[in-house]
Amino acid sequence: MALNHFGDAVKDFRKVCQLEPQNKDAREKFQNTMKEHKEREFAKCIQVEEKRIEVKLEDIIVEPSYTGPRLDSSE
Repeated sequence: MALNHFGDAVKDFRKVCQLEPQNKDAREKFQNTMKEHKEREFAKCIQVEEKRIEVKLEDIIVEPSYTGPRLDSSE
């Protein structure tokens, strides 16, 4: 756990709980480790990589028949 290897820690604590079912400390640490592991996995799943798109106004083609608002070319 100290090295952020929660997947391995969950497996280890699960094994300890199987070998020593009466060990309350091991069960508590297993539950805490499992909770932290699930939270980190969930955070990885919802992580979004932000991509910025650069738009150049000069590259946008406006048809001559367009009658809506226009940007001044002086800006």
